[in-house]
Amino acid sequence: MRWPFNGSDCLLKGYSICFTCSRFGACFFKAWGHRIIYAFRLVPKQSLTLILILSKIMKVLLSALILSMALSPLFAADVFPKSPSPKGARAYIISPRNGATVKSPVRVRFGLVGMGVAPAGVDIPDTGHHHLIIDTKDLPNLDAPLPASDKLKHFGKGQTEAKIELAPGKHTLRLVLGDKIHLPHSPAVISKEITITVE
Repeated sequence: MRWPFNGSDCLLKGYSICFTCSRFGACFFKAWGHRIIYAFRLVPKQSLTLILILSKIMKVLLSALILSMALSPLFAADVFPKSPSPKGARAYIISPRNGATVKSPVRVRFGLVGMGVAPAGVDIPDTGHHHLIIDTKDLPNLDAPLPASDKLKHFGKGQTEAKIELAPGKHTLRLVLGDKIHLPHSPAVISKEITITVE
C-alpha cells in the first residue's frame, strides 16, 4: 500500500508527512520550538484515528520530558555544560528606552557588547542568540535551556530586533543570551530590566 501524501494534503492535521514508501512513513511536528521526527508503519486508512491519537500523545510526552529536564538543576548540570561568556560581555535593550511611552506593536532592538550573535544550533565560541523576557519578576532557571513561552520569546534565527504585541499599560522587558541549545552562558549575559508604557 502506498499513500502519496505531502505536507499540504496530509490527513493528520497539524502534521506533515516527510516521506512514504510501501511500508513506512515519517511525521514531522514541533515541540518547544524543536522539530521532532518519528517513523511509523503504514496501516489502512481506517486506522488514521489511532495514528492521530498516538501522535498527539507522543507530542505531549516529549514536551513534558523537555519541561522536566529544563526544571531540573541536577539534570541540567550533568547534561548541559555551559558555554563560557567573555569577561565584560553584556546585553542591553537599545530601544525603547527605560520609561518610554510607546504604541503596540513595540519595536524592540537588542544590543550586545563583547560577544557576537549566531543562530541557535550554531556552535561558535563567544556567540549566542537573544531571548526576551516579558512581564516576569523572577528570572527563569539559568542552568537549563530556556523554555519558549508568551513571556519568554526566543529569537533563535539570530534576530537583533523584533516587533512585540503588548496590551495597553505598563510592561517590563529584559534580555537573556542563550547558546546553541538556548542555555544561558556562564556567567549569564542578562540585560537590565526596563519598564515601558503602552498607550
